[in-house]
Amino acid sequence: MKTALVIIFYDLEDHINKPLFLEIAKELRNTELCLVNNNSTDHTYYLLKDIKEDCKNVSVINIKRKKSEANAVKAGARFMINEFDINSIGYINANAIGGNFLTLDVLLRALRDHQDLLKEDQTYILKPYEKKHALMHKLYAITDRINELDPEMAIGGLVYNDNL
Repeated sequence: MKTALVIIFYDLEDHINKPLFLEIAKELRNTELCLVNNNSTDHTYYLLKDIKEDCKNVSVINIKRKKSEANAVKAGARFMINEFDINSIGYINANAIGGNFLTLDVLLRALRDHQDLLKEDQTYILKPYEKKHALMHKLYAITDRINELDPEMAIGGLVYNDNL
């Protein structure tokens, strides 16, 4: 079983380091990435599609009418639940990061170096419908997991709250 990571993007074409993203995406073990373009007006969607073409563990969803963060996350989570055999779903709103020295690049490096942040210590022995329902209620913010890391680490001492 795999972990799903949903990342929401809106007009972040200039903040996506494609070579680094590709490198890290390929190094994430047992992780499926869902990159959700939330109706960007720049070329974010095309950049995400390029990343998908180079990584077999990346899916892209294009939302054509901007949605709230919660609805964009749910769209990505629903897609991942229907397409893959997963046991947990984490999410990141890429637009919400960027303070206290934390950038998308730094966050991606932290995830690569601390892949245990993406694991949920639960095994589901449920009927498929019950599993889907349970997973949707157990979405977790990756930024909350980052906060649990040792403050000595080079991620900028991020203090982040997300009330999704």
